[in-house]
Amino acid sequence: MFRLTGLFILLVSSVYGAGVCQCPPSIIALINGTNYSNNFVVTTLSNNQGYNINASISTNLFQFAMNVNTQPDPEIDFGMSISGDPDVSIIITQTFLGGPFPNFFSTSSGTITDANNDGHASMLGSPYIQTTFVNGVLVGQQNTGCDLTGSAGFTAPCPSASLAASALGGQFNASALPPHGILELDIAFGLSEGDAATLTGSSVISAAAVPEPAAGFLFATGLLAMAGLGLRRLRA
Repeated sequence: MFRLTGLFILLVSSVYGAGVCQCPPSIIALINGTNYSNNFVVTTLSNNQGYNINASISTNLFQFAMNVNTQPDPEIDFGMSISGDPDVSIIITQTFLGGPFPNFFSTSSGTITDANNDGHASMLGSPYIQTTFVNGVLVGQQNTGCDLTGSAGFTAPCPSASLAASALGGQFNASALPPHGILELDIAFGLSEGDAATLTGSSVISAAAVPEPAAGFLFATGLLAMAGLGLRRLRA
C-alpha cells in the first residue's frame, strides 16, 4: 500500500493541474523469485495512445517474452509467452486522472503446450492468474489456468474468462473508483516443468457501460499474435 501511495503522489503531482495524465506505467516482474523488472523497456506510443512495456528474457531455466500496452484512460492489456519451469509474479500499474470510472471490465485467455512430450501440462494461478486493484482495493479476480492431459506434444486452449461489473449496480466497491488513482493488474501463476504457454488479458475501468472496442480489442488481438509468435520461437 505504501508503494502504491508513493507512486501515485510522485506521478500525479507533476500533472494534476494539466488535466491530462502524462503518467508512464510501472512493472515489477519476478520469475522464479528473481526480479527482472529492469529487463522491461517502457516507451511512449505516438499520438497520445498510451505506453508500451516489453521484455524478452532467456535463461537456462526458462524463456519469456511479454508485451504490454497501457492507457491512462485507464486500461492495461498484455500478452506473454513462456516456457521452461517458471513461477511468475508480475504487477503492472497505471496512474490515471479524470474519473470517476464506475465500470470495470476484464478478459483473460491462454493456451498450454506439452513441450516436454509427457502428455501433461498445467498453468495454475497463485491463487488467481489475474487480479485487478484500484487504489489498492480489489475489484476483480479471474482464474483462467488449466491442468490438462492428452497425446504427447498437444497444444490446447485454457478456459477463457471475461468479467463486467458496475459500482452503480453494487457488484463491486464504488469507493475504489475515485476521480484519480492507480489501476493495478497482478498476474501470478506456475507453469509445469518443461512445458510452454501463452497468456493474454486486459483490465479496464471506464465511464462507459461498454468499453470502446478500438482500444482493448485491437491491443489484445495484436498481443495474442505476439505471444503465439514467441511460443513458436521457444519451441524451435
